[in-house]
Amino acid sequence: MINATYVPRVNLLLPAVFLLVLGLSACGGSEDTDSSSGSSSSSSSSGFSSSSSSSSSSSSSSSGAVCSQCSGMIINEAVSSNAEFKDEDGDSEDWFELHNHSNSAVRLTGWSLSDDAMEPQKWQFPDISVSAGGYVVVWASDKDRAIADKPLHVNFKISSSGETLYLFDGSGKQVHSLVINGLRTGTSVGLSASSKAVVYYDQPTPGVVNSAQEYLGVVNDGVQFSDKGGVTSASMVMLTGAQANQTIRYTLDGSVPTAASPVYQGALLIPENTAVRARIFADRFIPSPTQSRTFLVNASHDIPVVTLEADPLDFFDMEYGIYVLGANYDRQPPNYGANFWQDWEREIHFAFYETDGQFGTEFSAGVQIFGGYTRSFCSKSVGFLCSSPLRRRQIRLSIFPGSELQKI
Repeated sequence: MINATYVPRVNLLLPAVFLLVLGLSACGGSEDTDSSSGSSSSSSSSGFSSSSSSSSSSSSSSSGAVCSQCSGMIINEAVSSNAEFKDEDGDSEDWFELHNHSNSAVRLTGWSLSDDAMEPQKWQFPDISVSAGGYVVVWASDKDRAIADKPLHVNFKISSSGETLYLFDGSGKQVHSLVINGLRTGTSVGLSASSKAVVYYDQPTPGVVNSAQEYLGVVNDGVQFSDKGGVTSASMVMLTGAQANQTIRYTLDGSVPTAASPVYQGALLIPENTAVRARIFADRFIPSPTQSRTFLVNASHDIPVVTLEADPLDFFDMEYGIYVLGANYDRQPPNYGANFWQDWEREIHFAFYETDGQFGTEFSAGVQIFGGYTRSFCSKSVGFLCSSPLRRRQIRLSIFPGSELQKI
């Protein structure tokens, strides 16, 4: 659990980005093929760059389908809610990937993609070829860009509620399709590299072979807490939300629950200030999103209360913790090169409680170190980022006393 000092004078930087000064315990420290000849461009990927890094109404989503058209060009992987990879404009657009599963190059002149089986020519490829075993990544951004040797963007987006992508060859014949359904941010659906069955991934891999870590589906429902947290007199909390063949696992140290975390078997005793984080697990399914609550037992306060839950390693690990010096840095302040000077974003859970203890709001967000010279101070400013597709929302909150501003 990470403790924060609430500062009423919060600085608003950008829409859905705001600052809080933290006083933490650490200070410094160390497809049918067409191989026709002709002038064309060869493509294997789209040049993704990583950005340092919702659930549906159903409990889980899965697919038992097996690809029956995997002899040539195939739609190999797709993401309908991307927050990790950026296109050439710096936007985190949805994307999908084609793979040449044949032993010879495929020229895509005249080929097309669509999200409507009745409109096969919705978006057409430029004159490019995909080498045998090669990959090409296409952004589902609605930007409509089809220039050889440039990142490709179709003229439609992938609905987060689910839809089907279609691939057509130069004669208008449908050669492959992929159903995209039940995904949440950070997950993808695609074809198993070994069996070609439709599977799910928790680590999308644009432009390269799909991950060997495969899942049958995604658990989308979240854990429900019997108490909203914050200042409370509750001595125990109950967790619900798991269905048949599902298990709730939890942690009390701020870390994200894993398959090795304790299994919830009954009410959890809360004798002191405690951060509870929980997820739902099912065999061979991607676990649910992490739900978090901090309980401040019989605490006394006369100002609003902010609680933060984050994995301590994300802040204090010497290799990737954003709050510490790390291994390589200038010994003179402001310690350029230190971890806290890196443009790193980590996950955090934010909750706000009014002065009278009433629950205000809670959400998951990204967190980064902000500021200039003050990054080298023991107490650092951090910014909460809520504007990515993962977290895009308006936050209605009276966080500025006396101000007419009621939302961020």
